[in-house]
Amino acid sequence: MSRDVLWDGSFHWGEWCEPGEPGPAGDPIAWFTADKGEVGTAYLYRSVSTLATIAGERGIAGTPYAEIAVRIRDAWRTGFLDTGMRTQANRVRALAFGLVPAERRAEIADRLVALVRDTAGPGHTVMRTGAGEPG
Repeated sequence: MSRDVLWDGSFHWGEWCEPGEPGPAGDPIAWFTADKGEVGTAYLYRSVSTLATIAGERGIAGTPYAEIAVRIRDAWRTGFLDTGMRTQANRVRALAFGLVPAERRAEIADRLVALVRDTAGPGHTVMRTGAGEPG
C-alpha cells in the first residue's frame, strides 16, 4: 500500500458527524479523536479524481492528477475496502465515489442493504446525522 497517499488522522472535513458512530462505549470524544483515514482518503480521492476529470475536459495535458487518483484509490482499496466498511456512510461513500472495484459493487451494495435492515428495524430507514438535514 502506498502510505504517502493515505490521509490519516483524526480530523477531516468529510464526515464529522457520521450517524451510528458514537465511539467506543458511546464516547463521542473517542470517536472525534480516532483515526478516520478511510474518510479522509476517500475525500482526497474524490477531490483529486475531480481535478483529473476537469483537466481532461479542458484539454490540459501532462497533469499528474489521474495518476495520483489511481494511487489514492488503490491505497484506499488496500487499506480500507474490507476493514473500513462498518457503517452505512462508509459503504455509501465508497460506492458513490467509485472506490469499490466493479466486480465487488454488488457485494458491497448487498452488505449496505443488510446493514440498513439490521440497524434501522421496521421501515428500513437509512441513518442520518440530522445536522443540516430536513427532519
